[in-house]
Amino acid sequence: MKISVIIITILAIASIIIFNSFRTRVSSTIKNVAHGPFTIQMEKFSTRSYNMNYGMVTNVSIKYSVLYKGNQVQFSKNLQNNTGYSHIWRVYILADAPTPTLIAGSQSLYLIREENGSVVVKPLDEQGYDFASLQFLDPDKGQPAKSFKVFMANDQDGDGKVDSLKGGDYLLVNQHTVLHIPTLKKYVMNKNNNLVDNYSFYNDAGAIAFSPDKKWIAFTGDFATYNTNDEPKYENAIVVYNYERDKGYTVPFSKINTRLKNQFYINRTWFETYFEWIEQNGVYTLQLKKLTKQPYWQGAYEDEGKVYEINYAKPEIQKTLIDFILKRYNLSADTIKPGDEYSTDELNIMVNGLKLAVWYRKDDRQLIFMKNIYAPESEAYIPMIHEIGDAFNKALSEGKYQNHFIED
Repeated sequence: MKISVIIITILAIASIIIFNSFRTRVSSTIKNVAHGPFTIQMEKFSTRSYNMNYGMVTNVSIKYSVLYKGNQVQFSKNLQNNTGYSHIWRVYILADAPTPTLIAGSQSLYLIREENGSVVVKPLDEQGYDFASLQFLDPDKGQPAKSFKVFMANDQDGDGKVDSLKGGDYLLVNQHTVLHIPTLKKYVMNKNNNLVDNYSFYNDAGAIAFSPDKKWIAFTGDFATYNTNDEPKYENAIVVYNYERDKGYTVPFSKINTRLKNQFYINRTWFETYFEWIEQNGVYTLQLKKLTKQPYWQGAYEDEGKVYEINYAKPEIQKTLIDFILKRYNLSADTIKPGDEYSTDELNIMVNGLKLAVWYRKDDRQLIFMKNIYAPESEAYIPMIHEIGDAFNKALSEGKYQNHFIED
């Protein structure tokens, strides 16, 4: 066992040595873009490197530089804390800034502008452990756009052009800085990723909502289990954070009552269905809506439409869907076959020569409707799954079978 580990370690070290030995620049082209007193320089270069799977491969990347009146702009030593590269990954033109302004960097991002006839470089957020992210908080009717990561540009990006950041007044940087673009004033928030009511909220999704007064940012929060033995009533919450005061609060919620499979399905429509901003004496607070009637449960399609799935359902939902199919297609009960993969939790039904599985997963409280995994492939399966799923959803939308779902 020890010999195997040593051999694997030696091979890993050898591969790194080989990779670095062959990683050499073979060609280079440079293009310039002017913006006010700045020149953004893009050097497109190719390197040859050794790939364990494909052998020698060619990689094309973009190296950025910023010049001010012909002289290269210098950055903090914290520009590259942990990337292994010394150059700037990206430069963006801040289109709606009051004067020509750039945002540049890699994991750490900096604001570059001219003040009193000199260039000024100020950190927006310096970090060395994650990819940087940018997100406008208010471009879509006062609500956030999607957050995006800052990666090194390749031959498909930055070739002869520089991306502009535009569309909103508030820019969230690395979820730790809010930049008010009209004034270029920045606010540092939750720099150390502190928990709020023991919920963490630093995640790839970024902000999901922005308060009407532009003071509070809403994030999806997950209860932290590593620092406590307490069981929360709800494992998820909306964390509402005031970037000016650098403090926040939480609004825990039930996934069952909000008809949510998991936090990865949170979007604006869901948020606006179940939450609302309440104004009192000029202060906005987020709260769960007091709905007089909960939306009806619905099924959803997963796995590129190959699976129709119903969540938070009781076991009887399985028989209900099977009876629904039998009645819809005028089938007899002998078309139902026992499960051959998931034992008694799976039943199969033959519809127009297609073998379909109706599988209830007890632990997940979930019904899965899909092609039987042993049946021959056919393009007819997805249309049939959708035909049945759409019809069953229509029945659910009319309030049928709602007693087959779990209550919180």
